[in-house]
Amino acid sequence: MFALGATMLLLVASEIVATRPQADKILSLPGISTMPAFEMYSGYLEVAAQKALHYWFVECEDPASQNLIIWFNGGPGCSSMEGLFTENGPYRFGEHRELYPNPSSWNTLGHILYLESPVGVGFSYGPEHDEINDDTTAQDAMKAIKVFFHKFSELGQADIFVTGESYAGFYVPILVSLIFKEPEVSHISSRIKGVMIGNPLLNQNKNVESLVYYSYYHGLFGKEKWLELISQCCKCEEEALAGDCKFRDTKSEGCLITFIHIVHSIYTSGLNLYNMYQDCTPPNSIMSMQFHRESTETALLRMIWKKYFREDKFDLAKLFTTNNNLGLSPPCSNTSTIHWYLNRQDVQDAIHVRSKEWEICSQPINDNFVKEYEDVKDFMLDILQKRDVPVLLYFGDMDLACNHLGGEWWMDDLGIPITFSRRRWYLPKPDGPSQIGGAVKVYNRLTFALVKGAGHMVPTDQPEAALYILKRFLSDEPL
Repeated sequence: MFALGATMLLLVASEIVATRPQADKILSLPGISTMPAFEMYSGYLEVAAQKALHYWFVECEDPASQNLIIWFNGGPGCSSMEGLFTENGPYRFGEHRELYPNPSSWNTLGHILYLESPVGVGFSYGPEHDEINDDTTAQDAMKAIKVFFHKFSELGQADIFVTGESYAGFYVPILVSLIFKEPEVSHISSRIKGVMIGNPLLNQNKNVESLVYYSYYHGLFGKEKWLELISQCCKCEEEALAGDCKFRDTKSEGCLITFIHIVHSIYTSGLNLYNMYQDCTPPNSIMSMQFHRESTETALLRMIWKKYFREDKFDLAKLFTTNNNLGLSPPCSNTSTIHWYLNRQDVQDAIHVRSKEWEICSQPINDNFVKEYEDVKDFMLDILQKRDVPVLLYFGDMDLACNHLGGEWWMDDLGIPITFSRRRWYLPKPDGPSQIGGAVKVYNRLTFALVKGAGHMVPTDQPEAALYILKRFLSDEPL
């Protein structure tokens, strides 16, 4: 019986391998002396003629796993290779640019599909002059996922968890809502079991207005400036303390001017905007603030400054300069290693991509991306109420780009009843007692989780906590 069973298992395994795109299989990878037991694939998912998204698929350490995690980085315009190599993938870069196993890799819990989205980001390609917006990004991602399941048909019955970070707060809800509405991908929508996003942008107004409160509470500007702000923007201090002041939508010129001065002082302070308690690396990015993702409200700042101030008094462009060697890079982040690695010809050959200059973030995409929505409320309610799919939004507590205060405000305003009040959650430690991991609050099928000691990239700053949150979520268990 045992011999027969082993033979059958070998046959099943060989059939699974045969259904996968062998031309995309990564046979060797520079920086790794011995390839891991789990398989990795890289290639393209065509969504139209001369238009494709690059994917990197990492098999779970347990090849029989029925969990498929789809991951998107944000921007808009930043590559999911950042997530693969610096956050939750199976390998991290060492001090000497070597690759070493990541013990907190998410592929310990499921298969992972990394998509470089939208078209034009990273190794993905398409027509240069096509408009790229929230809807086209979702449509292309949906088509790419459909092609993925054609290539990896044995995963057709896997439980799908759509995840991401930052501007994926828009990417993911819009995509998942679209998948649920398209009959041609009903075989995919029926398998979606959860949505999980880290430090998501959810509402443009709440993100920038909450930044003022968050910054004041953390001592980034003083009481004198705070009192000046609320005298210009609020009816009374009680309204300010309740979080009801409107800074971005105000019609008061004085309020706008004071608000701009505060935002400007935060963004040019030299703080690491993605983790305000960590130093800037490299140092020369401190004042240049090379690329500040969605939360900089670039268009808003330019518009207000141009309207109320002389152009020669404040050169806002200095906040958004690029590095000649690395292209568009997140502020205070050292992206030189991943840039060096993915631009090696032997690496590009190994992962079966078109030879090109890879950049972590695409300036043309970021400059020209059309943000069609101010808020993802309708998409999220469609997922939560019409589809009954659980959603978990987690926030590092030291992030200035998409701060947790604005995220919690947004969740409170959805009108979903709170089923579990805010409380602490605890992270198990293998070598001692559990420690406080952060805070959690549950609104029916929607969960807010705060992660202690993390910034914008929680899997980078607190990898054990991120993995634990994922583990609980995949099992549909509360923190």
